[in-house]
Amino acid sequence: MKTRNLAFAIGIAMAGCHHEHARTTPAPQPDYKNMTPHAMAARVPASPGSRKIEPASWVFFATDSDKLTVSAQQDLDAAAAWLIAHPGEHIVIAGHADVRGGEDYNMQLSFRRGIQVADYLASRGVPRSRISLDPEGKQGAEAPAKQADRRAIIYTTGERTGVR
Repeated sequence: MKTRNLAFAIGIAMAGCHHEHARTTPAPQPDYKNMTPHAMAARVPASPGSRKIEPASWVFFATDSDKLTVSAQQDLDAAAAWLIAHPGEHIVIAGHADVRGGEDYNMQLSFRRGIQVADYLASRGVPRSRISLDPEGKQGAEAPAKQADRRAIIYTTGERTGVR
């Protein structure tokens, strides 16, 4: 009898938990195809649950390269200053590649790009314990190959490291 009552109570509780989720229409996105990579980076929102690192959260690379350009180093100097000013923020560096090359090669290239960014930030005083890597390969890249696809994006995770 107790088992039947317990099963009945669980069934009632589970039935009460069912509800319709409100459907939301996504906000219209600007047409990024005709924007420069830096203009696109400025317009793209941060990932859900994260904050954009201001003023520079995107770093761009040359074709088939993981070497930081002078412009990328300047952007990373600004990102490092932001991170030092926000010592509790944990970040993820998502490396990307364009559509050229195979899956394995692009995954390795995007990983190397993330490492270059992490190494540079660490050289500017950002503790490695606050940095994670997320190589994306050519996921999300569009044909034809574009400079905007050859990037690393730095975003906060929303996790706090306990440092205030």
